[in-house]
Amino acid sequence: MPDQDGPQGELFAMNSGVNSGGFPLSPLEKSVMKAVAKTIELRPDDYMAHALGELAMDLARNITLGNRKGRAVANEAAQLASTLDQIKGDTSADDASKLPADVLEFAKALQSRPAQPPEVRHTA
Repeated sequence: MPDQDGPQGELFAMNSGVNSGGFPLSPLEKSVMKAVAKTIELRPDDYMAHALGELAMDLARNITLGNRKGRAVANEAAQLASTLDQIKGDTSADDASKLPADVLEFAKALQSRPAQPPEVRHTA
């Protein structure tokens, strides 16, 4: 089977409009593809996001097929949500300006080492 990724590592479904099984994309797969594509567009060199994007697409397909067959898909849905969170990454940590000044000072103090070690007193 030929390599499914394009030269820039785009998701297979983005280029073909079908999933890896050759079937047309379900509405869930289309939504997942849009979400993943946006992240990949913002971070084109993040190959972990590319790999997780393919995993998310496969999970979306499994959920679609499971729903059609009347199977429980809660585990796959939870895994898909977790995978999408991993792809998105932690965007809130980059913007510390929204934190109060005292919280920022406390966080900075926790990250620094004390000027001198505390005195240890033995009471025996």
